[in-house]
Amino acid sequence: MSAEAALRWIENLEEFPCQSIDAGIVKAAIVISERHKISYRDGAIIAAAEALGADVLYSEDLNHGQVYGSVLVTNPFLRLPPQAGFHEPQRVPFERDRA
Repeated sequence: MSAEAALRWIENLEEFPCQSIDAGIVKAAIVISERHKISYRDGAIIAAAEALGADVLYSEDLNHGQVYGSVLVTNPFLRLPPQAGFHEPQRVPFERDRA
């Protein structure tokens, strides 16, 4: 890769939030991994997500729907049955439909 292409790649990467690993992140990762009985690596990912202010962490390895500190884990590959909710209209049968 040319120096110019590498510089462009790094400049593009800078547009995304990135958490530096420092002593605070390492300590938080250890606490998280011990508290939740998960690997240090997963604890570090959660600690970095919390430090960045992320509400949701997408992971297929951690428990879907579990909250770790202030971060909710969502498995983007999990296929859940659709659920009726606020955004889905509920059909109300007309009187003639009940006969």
